[in-house]
Amino acid sequence: MTTQSKPDRDILRLNNLLTLGIGLAIGTSIALLLLGPAVDYWSRSLAALAQWMPPPLRQALANEASTMGLPLASGTSAYWYMSRGAGLVGYLLLWGAAVWGLLVSTKVAKDLIPAPLTVSLHEFLSLAALAFASLHALVLLGDRYIDFGLVDIVYPFAASYRPAWVGLGQLGFYLSAALTLSFYLRKSIGPKTWRWLHYLTFLAYGMVLAHVLGTGTDTSATAVQATVLGTAATIVFLVYYRLLTSRQPRTR
Repeated sequence: MTTQSKPDRDILRLNNLLTLGIGLAIGTSIALLLLGPAVDYWSRSLAALAQWMPPPLRQALANEASTMGLPLASGTSAYWYMSRGAGLVGYLLLWGAAVWGLLVSTKVAKDLIPAPLTVSLHEFLSLAALAFASLHALVLLGDRYIDFGLVDIVYPFAASYRPAWVGLGQLGFYLSAALTLSFYLRKSIGPKTWRWLHYLTFLAYGMVLAHVLGTGTDTSATAVQATVLGTAATIVFLVYYRLLTSRQPRTR
């Protein structure tokens, strides 16, 4: 009987977590898009029962439901809040994938983490970013304020809301998806071609960053501004460090 090495076990654990995360994202999307009327029905039923609660408790629950955009009736902001949250998480995961790729390419993580795990972690972050980006887009189908249809979500620059900035985000998503797919084609296209293709990661990140800045309604918040500027500055610094170290002569 063969035993798995620790890197193999870590890779399997990451894959299991990714499968769980994608399942939760897809399940949440289906629940919001297809089960909205049912949730609305039960919310109204619970509201009737709430009449028997003490007034302070009833008011506190009503305030919480209002903040979350419940019930999921026409005009609720719950879809919009979830899309914004998923979008920010997806952006941070894409940033993490880009940062991790730069750390690996500059050999910073070489002595800290086994090589198989470094590649798998990069793949995991990329796939997770795509999962949250998909959730970010799909949830908007339930939002009646922005009123996106499938065409608005799928086709770049076809959206009625800030089409240029939304289109850049869509192109960044498709490019990221293609680059993530190249993980599974690496043996076919060769490591050199794969490495050159991955330079397009910075183009994809730039498109997504422009999308966040151009469409994000949270970019006026100080915390979001600090996060976006900090992450972008990290990428610039690591690219500069990568270029600087690549020009240095190798020592024997």
